[in-house]
Amino acid sequence: MTKEAISKFQQASRNVNTDKSKNVWISLSMKFYELRNYSNGIIELDNKTLSDQLEQFIVEVRKSNSQDYKALSLYTGFCAIARGISEIFEETRVINLFDKHQFKSLHRTLDGRMKSLVNDGDKNCKQSSPLEIDEIKFVLNSPAVAVDNPKGLMRRVWIWLTLLCCLRGGDAKRLKSWLKELDDGGMQLELPKEKNHAGGIKDPYAESGNSLIPPDVPGNIYTPIADIQKYLSKRPNNVDDDYFFVAINTPKKVYHGDWYLTSKLGKGSQTL
Repeated sequence: MTKEAISKFQQASRNVNTDKSKNVWISLSMKFYELRNYSNGIIELDNKTLSDQLEQFIVEVRKSNSQDYKALSLYTGFCAIARGISEIFEETRVINLFDKHQFKSLHRTLDGRMKSLVNDGDKNCKQSSPLEIDEIKFVLNSPAVAVDNPKGLMRRVWIWLTLLCCLRGGDAKRLKSWLKELDDGGMQLELPKEKNHAGGIKDPYAESGNSLIPPDVPGNIYTPIADIQKYLSKRPNNVDDDYFFVAINTPKKVYHGDWYLTSKLGKGSQTL
């Protein structure tokens, strides 16, 4: 087996998109070095100087339109740069930017920058056009969200919570029993911010907050509170980890009134 043949297999193992991302971010960092007039090339830097310069890059890097990157995009860029720098140094010494002990300050800067982007509301994030009233009515009038079957009821409750509580991303799927009934007939959703997922490297989109759902209006055909209460009456009390949305039961069980399982909605279950 020749070195050329081995090299061919090594190249075949590389992911084209990963390499493309690496090249883009390495190019961005090189342009940053030029703008900052750093005199020494990366290959000549010791670990502390390399870390200092990358921290400056993480804090200052912006898109071509001067907008901030999303927190997750920034982390993707860091990973791409880490791979690129590892390859640049591979002939001289081992550089592993993922080593949070060796590059503690770099990781703190990255984590803090990502949290800052999340706390600022990811100002660069494109906002979707809000649904018009007629569009919302069209969805709620669809047979796909009828409350006389388990899938339709779950879809309807999912829509209500997303609309009325301004949920985003995977918020709805990670909900647990955080809905509290109020004395006025309404409900309150308390969405916690997990202690160890404050919007940094581990979870750049973690958010917290309280949302109020007003009581149903008498005579109105749209009744979010009644729909949510019906779902809760059908949902078992002993759900695994107390997740709010759960898997749908077998057709036979559904026919006999047992609509939902005690397992979390997800892979391997009948989903939305």
